[in-house]
Order: sequence, then structure tokens, then C-alpha cells
Amino acid sequence: MNGTEPRKSAHQPGRRILPWLLAFALAIGPVAWLAHLSASYAIAAYGCYPYRTPLHSPLWTHMRADLIEIALIALLLTSVGIICAHNAWHAAAPERAAPTPKLPESGEGRTSFLAICAIASGSLFVIAIIFNAIALALVPACAIG
Repeated sequence: MNGTEPRKSAHQPGRRILPWLLAFALAIGPVAWLAHLSASYAIAAYGCYPYRTPLHSPLWTHMRADLIEIALIALLLTSVGIICAHNAWHAAAPERAAPTPKLPESGEGRTSFLAICAIASGSLFVIAIIFNAIALALVPACAIG
């Protein structure tokens, strides 16, 4: 290594990191949580308060099961995003492992950083969805106070 060799690519052959997959991993957690929260709120609101009239029980008997299914779908989508980010982080291992005696070039380390951000935010949104599901299990469906 006399410094005249061209720098090796950060990506291994056959392990290319697709930018849209990394963008998906970053965005799916917040989008799944927002969709889960919006759909659950709309279903619960209409099921318990149709036409601004409070009910003692939901309009349909399987409302709680439908809300749980929505939470499970959101958890599944967020978990897929975390797995995609984890795979991108592992694919960017040569980028992290390369000894850099000088300052990194522009853009180096970006893939690892974005993958770690996607893992962290996805994990936080998994926790948020779980807490929403716990609230769903603990709070009565149509409580008239």
C-alpha cells in the first residue's frame, strides 16, 4: 500500500445496498405507526360513537380483534423495516471496517449511519405500537363515563 492504489468500493460484489430499501427501512416505522393510530382511532370512534351517540358496546362484536389485527400488521411492517436496515448495516461492514488514516471522503459512512438510524427509530416505533396495543387491552372498548 503506497497510497497510489485506487480506493476499494465500500460495497462487496453481490451485496449492493439499494437506496430505496434503506429509505423504506427509515420510513416504514413512522408510517406504520401513523396508519395504525389513525385506523384504530377511526374504527374505535365510529364503533362506539356512531352519529354522535355513545354506545355501551361496539357496533360490531369483533372490533377489538380488528384493532389488534391492525396493531399486528403495523408491528410486522415495522419489523420488516428493522430487518432491512439490519441487512443494510451488515452489507456496509467493509465501509466501517476500512482503516482510514485520513479524513473520510464525502459520503463514506452514510449507509451505516442511515441503517443505524433506521434500526433505532424502528425499534422505538415498535415500542410505541406495543404500548398502544397494551392500552387497547386494558381500556374498555366503549366506556360511557
